Amino acid sequence: MRFESFSKEDLNTEVPIPHEVSDLVPYLKQRVGAKIESLDHTELQNEAFQGFVNLKLVEQLETDLEGVGFSDEEIEEALKELISMDDEEISAALSLPWELRNKKFEEYLEKIDSDEATPNSMIRELKELSLTHGFSVGYHASPFDIKPKDGRWVILGTEKDHRDNDLPMAYHSKNYQSLYRRKDPNYLYFVRSEKGHRGDGKWSRAPSLSVIQSVPMKDVTDTVSRITNELEKK
Repeated sequence: MRFESFSKEDLNTEVPIPHEVSDLVPYLKQRVGAKIESLDHTELQNEAFQGFVNLKLVEQLETDLEGVGFSDEEIEEALKELISMDDEEISAALSLPWELRNKKFEEYLEKIDSDEATPNSMIRELKELSLTHGFSVGYHASPFDIKPKDGRWVILGTEKDHRDNDLPMAYHSKNYQSLYRRKDPNYLYFVRSEKGHRGDGKWSRAPSLSVIQSVPMKDVTDTVSRITNELEKK
């Protein structure tokens, strides 16, 4: 059974989201429980990758909320709401693109200050809206250091695809095994995956992708390798 197929009933959803890479092994062991012993090397790599992704998404959320003025207590309340979610829900809740994040969080903070919302209701609403519209997190590997420009952070399609009348497309995958590595990527971009993106089961594509955040590819591969090796120790 692969991690992405686990239901909430299969997972211990009371395990706090990790804050450090050193938290990932106990996090995954507690969250998946005894089932983790039945996973093969490839499946464990995907688990390690998903744990790393959750960690980085939460790090970025904390940074963004602090940046617009959320208090430590409000940030902690928002993070607690994530504990009860499975990975699909976390991906949905934290899939806001870079250019929308500050604006949306400022709007939520105004509602919280006027008692129209709470930090945990904010996270629930973001999750529900994203699930309704088919938003989640995808992964685009690239050798290029793509920067925000003119208030947007976008990856433009460069590969002509015959399935789309040779229109240039950008691609993203949904798990570690499907990351595109042929061009020796230096960066991994977390992008918003949308319902309208076309896919073949391995990759999805669109004329452009909205970036959520980026991490050095070496951090990804080194962490996944180390965590996988630790999970394989009996």
